[in-house]
Amino acid sequence: MEIFSFIISMFVMMVASQYGLYWLMIIVAGVAAFMSKEKKVLIIFVIYIAILYFIKGTSYESYGIYVAAVIIVVYLILNKGDSGGEEEALGGMGDQYGDLLKGLGGGGGGM
Repeated sequence: MEIFSFIISMFVMMVASQYGLYWLMIIVAGVAAFMSKEKKVLIIFVIYIAILYFIKGTSYESYGIYVAAVIIVVYLILNKGDSGGEEEALGGMGDQYGDLLKGLGGGGGGM
């Protein structure tokens, strides 16, 4: 699952928890887990729903955004081993930037 989809899902779930729509949170978590086909995403969302449920109505309710930030960091750490390296993180643009820098350096060719 892409990080952007994960963050959007977290945001929708956070807004749904503010209105008490826990059924919507469960649906979003299920769809996100189905899209990613990874157990860790479902486990992360279940933990997130439980935390938001238990802090609802307490003085810690405003900490929901911080809980979301911590969960996003946990997701990034868990996916660190799955990434394809720097080139994958750049969207396959690693060689193009390297060639551009070599060309601007004037070492091999150019004018």
